[in-house]
Amino acid sequence: MKLFLLKDLLIFWRDRKEMLIALIAPILLVVVLGLTLQNNSEGPLALETITAGLVIEETNDMNLQEIEALLYENGQLKEDETIERTELPSSLLLDFFEKEEIQSLVSLQTLTHKQAEASVAAGDLEAFITIPEDFDLNVYRHLYTYEGQGGNVQISANNDSISVTILREMIQGFVQAFNYQSALFLAADDEMDVSQQPASIGGEVSLEGRQPITSFQYFTLSMGILFCMFVASTIATKAGVEKRERTFERILLSDRHPLSFLLGKIGAAFVLAWLQLHLLLVICQFAFQLFQGVSFTFWLGMLAVTTTFSIVVAAFAGLLTALAYRMNNSSVSNILGYILIFAFGTIGGNLVPLYFIPYSLQELGEWTPNGLVLATLIQWIQQGETRDLVMTIVLLLPMSLGLLFAAIGLFPQRGRL
Repeated sequence: MKLFLLKDLLIFWRDRKEMLIALIAPILLVVVLGLTLQNNSEGPLALETITAGLVIEETNDMNLQEIEALLYENGQLKEDETIERTELPSSLLLDFFEKEEIQSLVSLQTLTHKQAEASVAAGDLEAFITIPEDFDLNVYRHLYTYEGQGGNVQISANNDSISVTILREMIQGFVQAFNYQSALFLAADDEMDVSQQPASIGGEVSLEGRQPITSFQYFTLSMGILFCMFVASTIATKAGVEKRERTFERILLSDRHPLSFLLGKIGAAFVLAWLQLHLLLVICQFAFQLFQGVSFTFWLGMLAVTTTFSIVVAAFAGLLTALAYRMNNSSVSNILGYILIFAFGTIGGNLVPLYFIPYSLQELGEWTPNGLVLATLIQWIQQGETRDLVMTIVLLLPMSLGLLFAAIGLFPQRGRL
């Protein structure tokens, strides 16, 4: 096995171009993605002011009288009391947008419906908000009599941009706060101020015990894991070349055991995967100062997980090699390997950042070796709990054994080639 291991390592060493690509490509991707997709922990996020129009159709004084009658019937107003227009939900919404912190995010212009449509079509406004007629009356009817669907604030835009999404989320936040306080008002025995608005909008939320992970840390890990898996497909590709050159048949004639050839491939895959992953970590550590002030235990824990993952990659390389020799066309195993790597890389958060992936796919991705390792290393950076590392290693080792046994079972023996 030792001779076959040295043979495969020498084959890679002679292919200097491929070695440089395997080393430089992930570094370039880390730099590009790290700078392009920087997160908030690395610097303030600059938001441009959203320009929007405001169309107010709720100006009917008759509705105000109906609202007073409705409140009187439900015991919320006395005979000599009236309700001011400033206390209505539409006025509260306008007051919400006049807050200083909201005005720094949204610039509203009061327009007619035709003017707002023309401004959005011309690109002068990103969207416009419409407070429809009977808005306040519909709110109170639904609140006290459960009739209708309540008030409906409309947002009109040409496309669903980030600015429109932010505007929609702000209005939904106001509506949720209003509904919550209204429910408390109806359920409480004492009087409450339903018109009270949220004290602040936006801000940062910190999770106690979790350290933020930077984009360079994330993409160093994700690209390292991804290119580590590509080692398996590269090993299988070179095994296919040896098959076409009848190298394996000559080895059989030399009275060597067939499994020695396979184990040599697996050993070479482990060495190359381990070196590539850790060289990337070392280079990025010195170039980008990924982890500062960490302890020796931190590096030891990371080394344990990455080494175990390299074992899984080596076993996967053995399986692809066995398939290349089992099938008549070795290209089929290469294509299968790339499909699996790209599929696992996508749902595992290597090709696509985890925060772009639906939660259901994130859960599925953690059942892949690469997704499990990436999630574990992120937790290790943020929390530093040894229990997560041990659990991951316990899960990865059976995976590697299963792949290894499958590779040995599929690899052709004497007389079966």
